[in-house]
Amino acid sequence: MLVDFIEGDIDRPVVTGVLYNGSHPTPDFSGAGSLPANKTLSGIKSKEHQGGGYNELLFDDTPGEVRAKLSSEPGKTQLNQGYLAHPRSNGKASRAATASSSEPTTTAPSAPPTACCSPPKRRTAPAANNWLGSTRKASCNPRLP
Repeated sequence: MLVDFIEGDIDRPVVTGVLYNGSHPTPDFSGAGSLPANKTLSGIKSKEHQGGGYNELLFDDTPGEVRAKLSSEPGKTQLNQGYLAHPRSNGKASRAATASSSEPTTTAPSAPPTACCSPPKRRTAPAANNWLGSTRKASCNPRLP
């Protein structure tokens, strides 16, 4: 474990993290393998309480292939930003696309949009809360009048 001291006082220790070793190996992000081949991968990988699922926030800082991924293993869904690549194998990735991608892989209905990239616009109250199949543009302003 990694121990720090509040305001440098040795009488006030605080555990700030766990170091990787033989009993606590580095996270295996999206089945990408381990070090040293995947040294540019970092992030957070949780573990489902009393289960086998996990959530993952992955940062890939490979030169020329920078990307970020937020995924949920139980729902098989992910949000990718930046250099879009198929899962790595021994430090190598094959390009999938560029820009951003939201890849739900389930057949469950998606949730209403909660964010977008356009600048906010002032608008009047919505005529209806019909986001499924609607051709009307969604507002980017989270605070509706």
